[in-house]
Amino acid sequence: MDRHLYKAVRGDNKEWIQGDLLNYSIIDPFKYIAKGIGYEVADPEIGKPIKIYPHTLCQCTGLLDKNQKFGFENDEVLEAITKRKYIIKWHDNGWNLYRPCNKRFHHLFDLEEYELTGKNFYDQEG
Repeated sequence: MDRHLYKAVRGDNKEWIQGDLLNYSIIDPFKYIAKGIGYEVADPEIGKPIKIYPHTLCQCTGLLDKNQKFGFENDEVLEAITKRKYIIKWHDNGWNLYRPCNKRFHHLFDLEEYELTGKNFYDQEG
């Protein structure tokens, strides 16, 4: 269900938004996200297309961390035992944990032993 969920940085206020990915035409270079199922009914933005920065677009892995939060592509996670930091990446037809310090990928089966740090690769770029 949530594997088709995306998040990206909004074009208007530069805050992160989650929702369904929309793209109206090939001619339009921008992409849009619309809040949908799972949001408060009273939210005035439900169903409205919100312009995003395309380079910040991240797909949901569908996997939950130890705090029951969904992990997204380019999210930073912390391994519970070793305290090593990884970045979630799509590599070799599957979700992987990437360690920038040694440039290695480790296949990701679940996130139950990891905690999302709240940081995303794009946050760290500046």
